[in-house]
Amino acid sequence: MEGITQGIREQGDRRVLIKSSAVRAVLAASQQNRLKIRQTFGNSNLTKEEEEEKKNKPLYAEIAEWRKVLARLSCFLRTVDYILQDLLRHLVFSAAQRLLDHLVTSYHAQDDEDSDEEDLDSVCLKGRRGS
Repeated sequence: MEGITQGIREQGDRRVLIKSSAVRAVLAASQQNRLKIRQTFGNSNLTKEEEEEKKNKPLYAEIAEWRKVLARLSCFLRTVDYILQDLLRHLVFSAAQRLLDHLVTSYHAQDDEDSDEEDLDSVCLKGRRGS
């Protein structure tokens, strides 16, 4: 399979180290705001199942890899669909052409039989007139 096969981070630690002091100050302020919101509206701790589900979610790199695979798969399926539609179109066209040829042949065969009968009738009538 092509593309990325692993996440960009190691499996154990998913945290990013931030070295900038300005960014640290902003993060600290946002954490304080989150604490104030929790105190105001109640502490909504996640259950163990929700925490496990959050940990087991795929990384962005995995999702991006799946997108590529799904895009290629949908392209392949679309191509197969076009091929099958073209095959069915040719099949129906050739079957209709054969049916038309058969009907034309049987129609002309009917005309040939009628003309042979008319020729025999005219020969018989000429023979009676002559005698």
